[in-house]
Amino acid sequence: MKSLHFFFIFIAFAFCSNAQTDAKIVIGTIDSIQSKILNEKRKFRIYVPAASSVTASGKQRYPIIYSIDGDENYFTMLTATVRFLSTIYDPVIPEHIVVNIMDTDRTRDCTPTHRAYDPNYATSGGSENFISFIEKELIPYIDAKYPTTTNRTITGGSLAGLISMQVFLHHNQLFNSYIPSDPSFWWDDDLTVKQAEKILANTKYKGTSLFIGIANNIPTGWDINTVEKDTSEASGHIRTILKMKKLLEKNKDNGLNFQSNYYNNETHASIGLMTAYDALRFIYKDYAITEKDITDTTVNLLDKLKTNYAYYSTEPAETKVNDVGYWALYLKQFKKVAELFNYNLDKHPKSYKVYVALGDYYAAIDDKPNAIINYKKSLAIEENADIRKRLEKVEGK
Repeated sequence: MKSLHFFFIFIAFAFCSNAQTDAKIVIGTIDSIQSKILNEKRKFRIYVPAASSVTASGKQRYPIIYSIDGDENYFTMLTATVRFLSTIYDPVIPEHIVVNIMDTDRTRDCTPTHRAYDPNYATSGGSENFISFIEKELIPYIDAKYPTTTNRTITGGSLAGLISMQVFLHHNQLFNSYIPSDPSFWWDDDLTVKQAEKILANTKYKGTSLFIGIANNIPTGWDINTVEKDTSEASGHIRTILKMKKLLEKNKDNGLNFQSNYYNNETHASIGLMTAYDALRFIYKDYAITEKDITDTTVNLLDKLKTNYAYYSTEPAETKVNDVGYWALYLKQFKKVAELFNYNLDKHPKSYKVYVALGDYYAAIDDKPNAIINYKKSLAIEENADIRKRLEKVEGK
């Protein structure tokens, strides 16, 4: 609950900080593409991190999340969740571009087969065309116009969760991560579950993550055991999700990074926030730099930072390497400190800060000659009263 409390404070702060001079709050923009495959114009909302820029190691690019839920509220929620987790003091996920594909015919786009007998789904059965639109038109358009990387996530709830799973089963090369939220696996007599039975055991998913959020759709007075034994329509929605969960857990040798969470206090309508938050934490569970990473001799901090910055197609930023290096210095992990600070020296030889850091490192291990050399190199680039005091202290003045 504490995390969610800070989360909602962040939403208020973050969005207000983006307020324009005309007092309007701007989260993202609306773009569009004329689709030949769907024979219609498709609009989408898009959020791009404000810090998007050219860095010392090249143009910073971002992994991207595609939301099949075209609702504006879902876009706001997802963007806020991503921003919160990626821009807090110690980020736990990388920053992302967020794309929210606006609906024209949700039933058509999100269902794999046509239910001719059901007037409520008269336009159903167009998901393969919609997936083709995403693959052949939307992704190329966005990659050409916006600073994206090839790391992609797809998410959606209910019918949009169904199509997310259809992409996972039949087009798994398109995305790295999949987040179906309380998906409608009941569609067409549990079609997706039946397909999964044949596909999961014979497909390798190394490097792929899947997180399924499950809402409390259990009929009043029932429990999980009752649901799993039932065959009626009353339990059909959650029963088919539980079937899929068991299938995924059964096929543990296909390399898939899988987790599902059951949310007892969430409904089909409310589950999106919790699923997005927990899914992103799961997908990027190794992203955050922790004290354990610094003190564990088996962890190479520099390699971890390089892996994290690979999400942006850049090398670790000087300031981030410095921050982690000083944390390691505080914890007396001198071998790691030396590796980090020398990396910065190699990458940023004209920065006075790298020599200050090395001076502090050498002073900490009582190597006064090298501390003096590096403090003097720093002062030769930029005079600074604080660094001058450090030099004089090492010199014994």
